[in-house]
Amino acid sequence: MLACQGQMEGRWEAVVLYTKANDSFVLRWHDFPDDGEITRARKDLGLIPPNSREGLG
Repeated sequence: MLACQGQMEGRWEAVVLYTKANDSFVLRWHDFPDDGEITRARKDLGLIPPNSREGLG
């Protein structure tokens, strides 16, 4: 899953922890798991195609 850190930031890889009833997702940053949980609306997320890890470290 890709998520923005802020409105003017790029998208970064995140791990979905669970979904909420209001169509939002609780995530944590893939590369910074100690930063805690973040919540993003479905419309603000992007999918990473399967087997397409080029450029994602």
